[in-house]
Amino acid sequence: APEPHKAKVRPAADKAAAFLAKAQQADGSFSQGRSGLGTYRTALSIMALGAYDRARFKAEIAKGAEWLKTYQFDEQENVPPTSPHHGGYGYDKAGDKPDADLSNTQLALAALHDAGV
Repeated sequence: APEPHKAKVRPAADKAAAFLAKAQQADGSFSQGRSGLGTYRTALSIMALGAYDRARFKAEIAKGAEWLKTYQFDEQENVPPTSPHHGGYGYDKAGDKPDADLSNTQLALAALHDAGV
């Protein structure tokens, strides 16, 4: 926010950042139960916390980035390098087949970049 407005928005921004940090799961994701959208929520939370106060939320950002790195479709999920899904991200890893899409992949890569990976 522009300088004259920072004091007005700071309490709401502090509350929003605290909510995001509290929503982080033990595994590093920012998913909430059966809500799905793990990649999407985690990537956006990493970017939001980083934009707000990277130093203050360094641990949460790093933990989220580690989760994102393990959630990428690769050989661990039996996705061969010849598959168009290899290296990509989907909303979640649920289902019978990988369903990587460019939207989630772009968000995950942007979050990893913001996290310094």
